[in-house]
Amino acid sequence: MVRWFTAVGLVCSFAVASCGSSSSSLAPSAAPGTSSATTGSTSASSSAGSAASSGPVVACSIVKRADVEAAFGGTVSEGVAGKTPQYCDFTLTGTLKSGTAVDALGATVTVWWDKYALDPNSKVLNAAATTVPELGVAFYQPSGNALMVAYHGGTLNYQAHGPDDDATVRTEIVALAKATTSR
Repeated sequence: MVRWFTAVGLVCSFAVASCGSSSSSLAPSAAPGTSSATTGSTSASSSAGSAASSGPVVACSIVKRADVEAAFGGTVSEGVAGKTPQYCDFTLTGTLKSGTAVDALGATVTVWWDKYALDPNSKVLNAAATTVPELGVAFYQPSGNALMVAYHGGTLNYQAHGPDDDATVRTEIVALAKATTSR
């Protein structure tokens, strides 16, 4: 339930961020990714993000258990589709690569696709959001351990719940995105 509220909060943040701008930071194309103005980006990830999508991206078909395990370590469950096929949840147990033992509260990684394009010219969540240039058009939000990457005309979102400190999670989640956004 908390993950659902977090996801809804992030999506609402996108909508609120676009209301006060003179240019549309959200375009009803595919998922949070690049807008049509960003198709000239030079990075491979950004180019993949601007590709047209024929329908919703199913996160569990992009991100696999082995990808999450390689990025975070520990034992990772198979991805479980969420309320919609665009969501995929992975549960982490055991001791992670960072040496952190997952406690009774558990740890999860959630990946989902959103059809709204990510505006490369604004920090859509707040001033704490930082760009992740090695992923093309991408922002990392430390307060929610969330990464948003332009993907097939929309946004592929990665969020970690509970596994490590912020700096470690950022490294892990960026590694996961690097391994999976080229698909």
